[in-house]
Amino acid sequence: MGWNGSESASLSPNQIEKALGRENVQQLADKAGMSLDSAGPALATLLPFLIDKLTPNGQLPPDEAALMSSTMGLLKGKLE
Repeated sequence: MGWNGSESASLSPNQIEKALGRENVQQLADKAGMSLDSAGPALATLLPFLIDKLTPNGQLPPDEAALMSSTMGLLKGKLE
């Protein structure tokens, strides 16, 4: 099964920074036009949702192009 983003699957901003690295979170923040302090909580909220939507039945899409297409579609919908 996909990750359902339940409370047990929640993430903290500190966990995001440890998993992705502070520099990567800073790069994402810069690209999104937000501060590092804002990016951590935003990613902690967004990642469980993305993982749930990108892993139907607990499986990744069959190829990288499908994964990127799905990811960009979801992000576009959330950022508009």
